Amino acid sequence: MRTEKDPLGEVSLPADALYGIHSYRARENFPFRIPFPPEWYRATGLVKLACYQTVRKLRNALQKDHPDMTKHLRLPEILVLGALENAAEAVAQGSHFDHFVVPGTQGGAGTSINLNINEIITNVALLELGKKPGQYEVLDPIEGANLFQSTNDVIPTALAVAVMQLSWPDRMDYTAALKDMDWSVTMIEPLRLVKSIGAEAAAQYNWYEMFFGFQVAGTGNGMVFFLLFSGLLLLLMREIQWQAPAGFAIGLIATASLLHWSDPVAFPSPIFYLLSGGTVFMALFLLTDHTTSPVNNTPLFIYGLIAGVLLILIRGYSNHVDGIAYTVLLVNLCAPLLDMIKPKPKGAGNV
Repeated sequence: MRTEKDPLGEVSLPADALYGIHSYRARENFPFRIPFPPEWYRATGLVKLACYQTVRKLRNALQKDHPDMTKHLRLPEILVLGALENAAEAVAQGSHFDHFVVPGTQGGAGTSINLNINEIITNVALLELGKKPGQYEVLDPIEGANLFQSTNDVIPTALAVAVMQLSWPDRMDYTAALKDMDWSVTMIEPLRLVKSIGAEAAAQYNWYEMFFGFQVAGTGNGMVFFLLFSGLLLLLMREIQWQAPAGFAIGLIATASLLHWSDPVAFPSPIFYLLSGGTVFMALFLLTDHTTSPVNNTPLFIYGLIAGVLLILIRGYSNHVDGIAYTVLLVNLCAPLLDMIKPKPKGAGNV
């Protein structure tokens, strides 16, 4: 047996266990025992392998031009990095899956998944380095195996890779076959391409195809037609009010038109901004949230108007590609002030 520690105390684990105390805590905390999908497990190993290979390229580049930065960034030594790569490749091939003990149904938004695989990769790498599992003073699951990564990046990416491997097994074969595949769409987010080359990026996209989801985007962002259809249903059912989406559309179109008129080389047309990114999702599903939006009709319209203006300004003049999260946060600050605009009472003149 070996002993591992965390802020909650000590835990005894089998000496040869490739999982560690984080995985043990998760298994004990989550009562379900639904198996974790092995495809997702293998895909996570593949994503981590890509991360380590990127770190290797970074290390080589810095070693050549800025050797002092290698120590400043605390990059792993080449031997350790090679062990991490080999361990991640083993996970990508499905090895050591019996040491993945976190249940398939669990909370934590993927944190426990990431930590379990970090511990497996770390302990496999430690064995390759001639050490014993759990000797984290040599290689740590977080500082080492999770280098330059976060759960929010790795786990959703791995899920996407797993889905693609199941959908196109002949293409997801670890070669350039996927890169050479004809996807019939420009394989970069429209707003990201605008950031790179300016308004000429819009010429590579057909508004009709963007409207029906033929664009690189998150599922909840790119399906513009279905988002509009769902929003219309919510309006008809009176679950949301029209004032915020209407104000948002006016603010966005007016601001985007002004910017396009002032600099057509840098800023595409308003229709491009409407159909790309999370614009429609924001208009119909974020700004209409009853908890954070103003109560009355006029404040609600102004709330949407401000959001439309802010979104285009953030997209046009900041480093953020989409900007819907920051826009919603900023405009929510205005909601209490806008609620101070009270509707004028009617029929109470003689009271």
